[in-house]
Amino acid sequence: KNISTTDERMNFTHTIVSENSFKDHNLKILLGNSYEQFKTSNFNANRTGYLTQEISDISSGTMDQFATGGSAKDVLISYFGRVNYSYKEKYLFEANARYDGSSRFAKTNRWGLFPSFSVGWRISQESFMKNLTWIDQLKVRASWGQIGNQEIGRFQYVNLVSSGYGYPFGGVYNGSGTAITQSKDPDIRWETTTMTDIGLDWSLFNNRLYGEFDYFYKRTDGILRQIALPSQVGGLTGPTTNLAVVDNSGFEISLNYRDH
Repeated sequence: KNISTTDERMNFTHTIVSENSFKDHNLKILLGNSYEQFKTSNFNANRTGYLTQEISDISSGTMDQFATGGSAKDVLISYFGRVNYSYKEKYLFEANARYDGSSRFAKTNRWGLFPSFSVGWRISQESFMKNLTWIDQLKVRASWGQIGNQEIGRFQYVNLVSSGYGYPFGGVYNGSGTAITQSKDPDIRWETTTMTDIGLDWSLFNNRLYGEFDYFYKRTDGILRQIALPSQVGGLTGPTTNLAVVDNSGFEISLNYRDH
């Protein structure tokens, strides 16, 4: 018996960063790309009927021979960037963008663009707040962004064909045919989650009392799920597709006190 399994993972990430300050301005820029690849292969061969136990070469067996094997490959390529800007450490801005390509989707839907933005204002550093000595920090912020999900099985955009299915031809039944056993969606695409958040951070009385307040709204669009097909279409397994939309929204409040 001969069994061989090989797994190979590669992960390359390259980034370049530029940071500059001039007067009251601070600017930082990051650009990068990453490449992730996973390859696996396996082979299994078996024979019996060896003349002696001293002979182990698989070609020496004379009975019960069979061989199986398979391989798979996944690739994810990403290009990304980030810009941070602040003025007098009071007005803050950040922008991000990712451009991701996944082998889990067909070529026409392989790439997805996922941006995000955030802004902040440190009100406590304004001149009109100087007399309010009991306020250590007061900051308002807002953000909006998107992320993608590609966690599905391989080749979900191509119909699955399996062997071992019989069919009649010319009045004779042939038991070694092939048939489509799972229907797939060729237009499957990235699942996308969009998040909006508005928040307030505060710290009072020499940092003894502090907390946060957030309102968030999250929408997940094109959720990747498998659907069932009625038996009238031939008893096929249903495809994984962009099935639904789910919304979540709410408030989060935290209040903390620390002292002796």
